[in-house]
Amino acid sequence: MSFAQRAIAQDGRKHRAAVVIGAKMGVLERCEFGICDELTWDKSEEQLESAYKYAAWLFKNKGPLTQDFESQRELTDIIKNLWNDFGDECACKRLIAKD
Repeated sequence: MSFAQRAIAQDGRKHRAAVVIGAKMGVLERCEFGICDELTWDKSEEQLESAYKYAAWLFKNKGPLTQDFESQRELTDIIKNLWNDFGDECACKRLIAKD
């Protein structure tokens, strides 16, 4: 595997770890209707703060989700930027709004 391929794989693992932490702490939520199963971004500062604290705890305790991160800051920055990857409405809500 080339250096570029390893870097891409590592970036994917970092993103998945941030998604897992975000979902666990309520920053990302599954479709409320249970139909499309999409994750959406919850704009609550309280949940985001909880995700940062949980990420810090995981990093400090060398949790398996943090093995690819060089710093706690790198992890929290990726969590903070998840809003770029997830909308605030799932496919179900977008379809309802369209009608």
